[in-house]
Amino acid sequence: MAYRCPARLRRRDDHDRSDAPEDPGLHALFLVARRLIKALEAGAGEREIEECVAVYMRFATAQGISRFRIRDALEHLVRQHAPPDGPAASAPRRSARHRPVNARLLEAVLRMAA
Repeated sequence: MAYRCPARLRRRDDHDRSDAPEDPGLHALFLVARRLIKALEAGAGEREIEECVAVYMRFATAQGISRFRIRDALEHLVRQHAPPDGPAASAPRRSARHRPVNARLLEAVLRMAA
């Protein structure tokens, strides 16, 4: 008797192929995340960032992503892409892992996501 791959694994293999069709919802979420990243990197005002966070939250919840994971993703985006504030802004960066964070902006984004 020959071994047959279970159907759920075959479906996952089909989904993981590079020529598999892209999920439009996830692609839209990616584009929204890119918009938020650009706003963070540009040092946009709180109102613009609040709009980006609201849109990001709407798209992420539409994809069934939990609020906990959304908050983690937002925290990660702020830590990686927002310019630091205060004395940490002029301090030399030791590594990407020890990047100074804009604490005020991080607090505001997490408050918006709540």
